[in-house]
Amino acid sequence: VVSYRIRENLSNFFKIDKILNQNTKAVLKKMNVLPQTSTNVIGTLQYNQECKIKIDRGDPNKKLFSENTLPEIADQIKKMLDLIDFNETKVFFSYLPAADTIYHEKLKKDELLKNTFLIQNKSSENFRKFFNNSKYPVKYIDLTSQLVKLSKDVPLHPCNGKDTHFSKFGFNQYAKLLSEEVKKHINNN
Repeated sequence: VVSYRIRENLSNFFKIDKILNQNTKAVLKKMNVLPQTSTNVIGTLQYNQECKIKIDRGDPNKKLFSENTLPEIADQIKKMLDLIDFNETKVFFSYLPAADTIYHEKLKKDELLKNTFLIQNKSSENFRKFFNNSKYPVKYIDLTSQLVKLSKDVPLHPCNGKDTHFSKFGFNQYAKLLSEEVKKHINNN
């Protein structure tokens, strides 16, 4: 499972040998893996009367994945995949959508975030094309539509407005959906 933030910073982690025996935090800030200061504009979404969900209000266009928009990320993924013997290993890549994507229907009046779902769909399409080749037989899994559907009945993120990650319930639901999808693909091959 590779989240947006990991994909965004993946190339820097290939330089890990350069940060050994150094002040790791300072080096990661210098490499822009860790921000010098927070650059994200954080907001909240009022899910219901009792639940406020933290939302990263950063520019959704920066989340668009393609080999053209983020060539360094695509290259780093290819380098990792080159290390795998696909005759012995099945590889799955799962897109983990951000909260602004999952709750996009509640954000339609937000000028910055109203198109986040369309951007996610385009990124997902680009990932599907990226992995749809004989050199890298990776099964791409996008559970966004199932997560969006689940989120209509119950929040998948903490209701304290302090965390953009899934709640325990949200992670359990994601893991359940992902394991079902992986089982389907293993049983079909």
